[in-house]
Amino acid sequence: MAKLKEEETKLKEQLQKRETAEFLEKVEFINSLIDHRTFSWTRLLNDLETLTPSNVYIASIRPKIQGREVVVEILANAKTNQDAIDFVVQLESSDRFLEVHPVFEDIAKSPTLVGKQISVLATYKQHL
Repeated sequence: MAKLKEEETKLKEQLQKRETAEFLEKVEFINSLIDHRTFSWTRLLNDLETLTPSNVYIASIRPKIQGREVVVEILANAKTNQDAIDFVVQLESSDRFLEVHPVFEDIAKSPTLVGKQISVLATYKQHL
């Protein structure tokens, strides 16, 4: 046991060295770049195209890559309340979007659109 404790102490000391901390920061940065690079806009847009009801129009999409997770904020305009509800239900029923949360809804601000504006946050599952 004493030998194992000694090895544990040595390993902890190595991990606390400045060079090791800098190396780990670089590794984390490189991994985040890889995560950003592997994000597929095409797949996300295709998934949204199949899930969006005909009376709902996507105004903006903002993915935020957090480690291995992608949280997507979607701002959409719907002609009616029911269209907005249908959009959220479609996302919830998909195997690509998890933890779907409507953030707000408001009367659409566009003069050419009468209806609702809805913002939704969801975790997007890139790989099945």
